[in-house]
Amino acid sequence: MGTPAVLSETPTSVLIVWSEPELPNGELTSYGIERRLAGEITGTNIAVMLPDDPKQYIDNSPDVTPYTSYEYRISVSNSAGITYSDWVEVTTMSASKS
Repeated sequence: MGTPAVLSETPTSVLIVWSEPELPNGELTSYGIERRLAGEITGTNIAVMLPDDPKQYIDNSPDVTPYTSYEYRISVSNSAGITYSDWVEVTTMSASKS
């Protein structure tokens, strides 16, 4: 499983993009997306996607705040089990001053 690409497009959102595993070891059943604050140990499941869904997700949860570092990873599930990507870090954009 490759590492996802992450990009903060606004101060309160992150775009996550990934690709299908090259060697899926069976029929894929779902993808999961996890988020955690950078440096934390545990993450939170924020979405589950089906294999035919686009391989991208915009995290615009109220929990995503300006100029904050987060880490994301993707899980992929099939009949053999679950595999995880490495965590990848992104810092959201700063909020514009009013």
